[in-house]
Amino acid sequence: MTVKPSSCLTCSLRRSYFATKLNETSDFLKANLHFDATDYASLYTRGFQDYSVILLAPQIKHVLKEATEVFRDIIVLPIPTRMFGSYDSGGVVELIRHALEGTSHKKARASLEISRQQLRDHARILSLTISIGGNNVRVSYATFANHRILYKSELVKSSFDLQDLKDLINTVKRHSDSLDCIGICMPGIINDGSVKIPMKESSTVLYKDFPVIIQSDMNLIDEIEKEFSVPVVLSNTTDMSALGYYMTHGEDKNIVFHSHQLMGGYGEASIINGQLIRGKNSIAGEINFLGKHFTRYVQNRSTGNLSNPRSVEKIVAQFIIANICLLGPDVFCISSLLVSDVSRIVKRVAKEIPEEYIPEIVAVTPEEKTDYMLLGNCRMCEEELEKTLKGLSADE
Repeated sequence: MTVKPSSCLTCSLRRSYFATKLNETSDFLKANLHFDATDYASLYTRGFQDYSVILLAPQIKHVLKEATEVFRDIIVLPIPTRMFGSYDSGGVVELIRHALEGTSHKKARASLEISRQQLRDHARILSLTISIGGNNVRVSYATFANHRILYKSELVKSSFDLQDLKDLINTVKRHSDSLDCIGICMPGIINDGSVKIPMKESSTVLYKDFPVIIQSDMNLIDEIEKEFSVPVVLSNTTDMSALGYYMTHGEDKNIVFHSHQLMGGYGEASIINGQLIRGKNSIAGEINFLGKHFTRYVQNRSTGNLSNPRSVEKIVAQFIIANICLLGPDVFCISSLLVSDVSRIVKRVAKEIPEEYIPEIVAVTPEEKTDYMLLGNCRMCEEELEKTLKGLSADE
């Protein structure tokens, strides 16, 4: 039986031939490990590309804490100075083997406690979220009924199209007697049942290779409703993240939810005085259009992109300052794998804005964001069902 090698990424100030030595040693020892090399400037771009282990050279061991927080589901190990200096590739291979064998590095998912009093007793709802993570599409879904999650799961694919969506709904239906409403949230501008990815043709890196393949001229709501004969609600992922957070943290605060996706740019959603702000044709929150103006002064000149925590923190701080001036939120949520220390962002903002106007700044984990999206979807489905019931009552 052939076992797929565990991929390891070695990172140093310069790409060295140490990775070559490690591969030779792994082959000799039949350790079933494969090593690639990168420099620090590319660490946060390449690190999410299906690696099991990230090795940090002694010159950059000062970023160990930060890298461990960013790469939550990946083993991050510093290479001991003695091993690195003497090119002790055998020692490094043994170090990795012990880490892989003795550490269950996949963190147990801490499920967010969802307040479900907003869900109607009679409604059976499928809530489905489509998110971009690195080079993959992550689809999370749950069915709700009687204030309980009946079924919950997720899948990861390299791409996701309309047929994949229909197949997934059919799979869920096999676990449910019936569905009263389907809520779908995904990236992009959602307007009149269609999805537009405004930056797909852009040269600003963002959605150049967007892995969710839905035709922009297709009415996705009509397509799914025709197939499954139930009401369908289509929403934006960041909008639903904001709504889910709002529902679970007391609906008495003005909030802005800021989302940064690797290879997927930035997005925001605002709930002000209890209202989700959508704007003309749902353009509100599409801050990627501002990207080239906000990022120009912090772009990494060697790589031309925003690929490390410090650069992202600078950009997010500028967005917070802009939101304070325009909306004055009580809470500013940040969802980004590259934001590991909110306190540094607070310090940046405090240089420009008096403390009394700075909102509570909250870091949101990917797991929390998924739960917020699922719950926000449910709320939207509830509202759709209420409209349907009112319409039926009016007809009577």
